[in-house]
Amino acid sequence: MHIKALVARTNVVLPPPSGPARIQHCIHQGLDELVKARTAMWTAELKLKRALSAPGVAGLLPDGKALLAGPTGAFVRHAGRKRVEQWFSLRERAFDHFTDEYLRLNRQPYADFCAAGMLIQEVLAASGRGYLWLIDAAIDADPQAKVSLGHQEPLLLDLIDEIHTLLHRSGEIRGGLYGCELKYDKGRWFQECLVHLPHVPLANSMGFTCRYICSICQEDASTCRHISGQNYDVRVVKDARGVCNVCRFSTEGCQHTQGQVLNVRASVMITDVELREISLVKRARDPLARISAIEKDASELLALFGYPPSPDDLVLCHTCMYPCQHRRTPNLPQNFVT
Repeated sequence: MHIKALVARTNVVLPPPSGPARIQHCIHQGLDELVKARTAMWTAELKLKRALSAPGVAGLLPDGKALLAGPTGAFVRHAGRKRVEQWFSLRERAFDHFTDEYLRLNRQPYADFCAAGMLIQEVLAASGRGYLWLIDAAIDADPQAKVSLGHQEPLLLDLIDEIHTLLHRSGEIRGGLYGCELKYDKGRWFQECLVHLPHVPLANSMGFTCRYICSICQEDASTCRHISGQNYDVRVVKDARGVCNVCRFSTEGCQHTQGQVLNVRASVMITDVELREISLVKRARDPLARISAIEKDASELLALFGYPPSPDDLVLCHTCMYPCQHRRTPNLPQNFVT
């Protein structure tokens, strides 16, 4: 079986290997992704409700209650098939509605539908990343620990439950209304399901040689005068390629002005990386260094379709519409249930 994977991200601050600093880093990143997912989902659902407001389709958007209850494999298969039928029936009626409105020169319902689809994709990506950050934090922290958000103190477990629900909810909307496709690449079909892959309990750890440099002065982090975690005033300088010394983005992504003085937190960055080996591990230094695609076995596709699909075929993946099959996350303590 072949897999594709994200081995390492560049120009990012990695969390510490373990301990309280890692917990705080992972929670901070997870909360940031949770806010993005909440906001995008709220807007997407408004647009979907407006797109599906006609008498024939209004109120038919399935709820997400069945998604997180998969106690047995038989239940998952039975409930999943029913769920797929329910979504596909709604999709047929929705497109009949869009066609009727289009013939009446009303293109707004379909425009709302398309806009919602792009937002749902954002929810999927953000909730998947946030889920990985938060379950990593729960490896070292007590899942029942309170997370201080100023005026609120939710449990870490509750935050994980919320982002896990968003992941499954956005996934079934994406798969049910817009379709989630298997990808063909060099003679093989790959599943890139953003719902399933964050549940796979394997991460990528690479062995490499590198230099550790200070994010403030770009000198050797072990000998420079800056202390990681402390703030320093830094003047923005952009090199000949337009890359900013503060955010590391080029002109397109950078919002800083040449000569501007910013108060920046010092961190350690990796440069001059030379890859030596890659290992599959239960927990990687970077929680987002995960499998990004899994090959679908040819015999499985043959059993599904009765023939091997050709490279030009549209092959849909229905995993995102099935109840969660990962009631217990392997990386976490045995009493921790998602």
